[in-house]
Amino acid sequence: MSLMPPGSIAKQCRMDAEGDGVAKSRRKKKQDRVQAENKRAEQARKKARAEAGRRQAENVRRMLDPRVPPEEVAALVAESGPPDTPAPG
Repeated sequence: MSLMPPGSIAKQCRMDAEGDGVAKSRRKKKQDRVQAENKRAEQARKKARAEAGRRQAENVRRMLDPRVPPEEVAALVAESGPPDTPAPG
């Protein structure tokens, strides 16, 4: 078996027990694509959650800062929306 340059068709092969290259089946390629897509989607969700948490922490910090004008605090409260949990009572 000859050595192939990087980026050649060899990337689409996996090795069998004897060390010979075996082409991936269409089903395996599709599974790999779906798995990669799911991983990218999960990473995007994690990134969005982290960004929302950072934004919320910054808003809380600004709301508690006595130097921030009341109008800005009101805008921050309105922007944050309703609380996640209902008020007791």
